Amino acid sequence: MKKIIIRNFEPNDAASAAEIIRNNLLTINARKYPEQIIQNLIKIYSADDLIRQSSNKTMIVAIMNDKVIGIGSLLNDFISTVFVNIHHHGTGIGRKIMNTLELIAKENNIKTISLHASINAINFYEMQGYQVVSNVESEDFGKSILMKKDLL
Repeated sequence: MKKIIIRNFEPNDAASAAEIIRNNLLTINARKYPEQIIQNLIKIYSADDLIRQSSNKTMIVAIMNDKVIGIGSLLNDFISTVFVNIHHHGTGIGRKIMNTLELIAKENNIKTISLHASINAINFYEMQGYQVVSNVESEDFGKSILMKKDLL
């Protein structure tokens, strides 16, 4: 496998990251979510919105061959926006992003971390040690699953 670099998100990463998110939403998430939910999510994760979000979240990207291939973010004790280029699913990049976000949380003395998993991603997060807490339903975002993990 080629070398993967995890680094802080920069504004010039936004277009590539937004495209990765859009492709995942249209290809993977669309299998289990209505079209309106997918379109709402695409709007929330536009390049401009990612830049705005980066001002109050810790955002990281995975880079391979000078290209963004994954993104993840952390706000206090909550992980969000974890997406990997669909051509790199199952290669460990998502795990690297999660490990990095968890390390950042630990460095900030966070003991328990949470996230909202899409229906499609529950197994991925369970393999990372997350446990289901409850179902969450939103008119704008559809069904997700609140999951948590103790960071020991």
